[in-house]
Amino acid sequence: MDNGSYWQERRRIVYVLKEVNVTEGEGAWDLASFLLEAKRGPTWNMITYWTFGLLTGFPKWADVPQADEEFRRRWLRRIAVVNLNKSGGGASSNQRALREIAARDADLLREQLLLLDPTVVICGGTGELAAQLLFDRPMTRRLESGALLVNPKDGRPLVLGVAHPHARRRGEKMYASVVDAARELGLT
Repeated sequence: MDNGSYWQERRRIVYVLKEVNVTEGEGAWDLASFLLEAKRGPTWNMITYWTFGLLTGFPKWADVPQADEEFRRRWLRRIAVVNLNKSGGGASSNQRALREIAARDADLLREQLLLLDPTVVICGGTGELAAQLLFDRPMTRRLESGALLVNPKDGRPLVLGVAHPHARRRGEKMYASVVDAARELGLT
């Protein structure tokens, strides 16, 4: 995240993910710096595509440029990411442990979101858990795009629950789960 870029956006997007995928024994590192380097693959490619779509008027998948390092760098600097597990994990998460950690850290996570003041929150593989612990209400309905929705109220952000950005699904379907949901909800 680049503070200047994030705060200049009319639509401030926060992605709520499970945890950083780190190799055991790997030292501490800074997620914001990692995102600005924009060198890593599939998870960040899809988040880049979603961000591009949400910030450029919801183009169709066929009109979205291929994500190379420069494209990722340009779009990832405009977002924020909140991981439910701050200490990291592997390629697949232990759901019970993740739930325990997120419940333990719920106040910290809510404070993070409050400080970020997002207008849109995309919960990538964390929808039900994030809705319950961070937004105090359940996902209420499934949209035509496949996304789950937490109905916004009282000036709270729009919250969508979708598959993890690295889910084994076609890129077009993954992109549509977020961008078509925004279109369906009439975001401008």
